[in-house]
Amino acid sequence: MIYEDRPIACREYPHTDRKKMFQLLDSTQKTSLVCPAVLEIVERLKKIEIR
Repeated sequence: MIYEDRPIACREYPHTDRKKMFQLLDSTQKTSLVCPAVLEIVERLKKIEIR
């Protein structure tokens, strides 16, 4: 019942869909140590060619 009343930070976790994710790099790095989904996204981002 409380699931729908979660704080925004909880609803948005693991915060990987933000337009300015670079603002959360430290937090994202720490989260990648405990969240396989974030780790996968970080690994995929590493492979993207920067233009």
